[in-house]
Amino acid sequence: MLNMHFKAPNEKVSIVIRPRCPKCKKEFMLTLNNYLPGGHHACYACGTATQFEAVLAEKLQKQIKDLETSIQEVFESIWSE
Repeated sequence: MLNMHFKAPNEKVSIVIRPRCPKCKKEFMLTLNNYLPGGHHACYACGTATQFEAVLAEKLQKQIKDLETSIQEVFESIWSE
């Protein structure tokens, strides 16, 4: 499941995914803004730590920034009319 939230033009985009733990298969929430190079997430149920791949995390953060820029441009074009 993927959720996207933004409220105001200057606010950052918040994208939340619900992956499953590779060990116990419990679903957890992960905000993609926190998916940073060298970061990790520990499962709340079993404690299994999943390390984030640096290259993938860097690409993801760039795409989020590009999406925020695009959304900002759309808001500005709507509000400038």
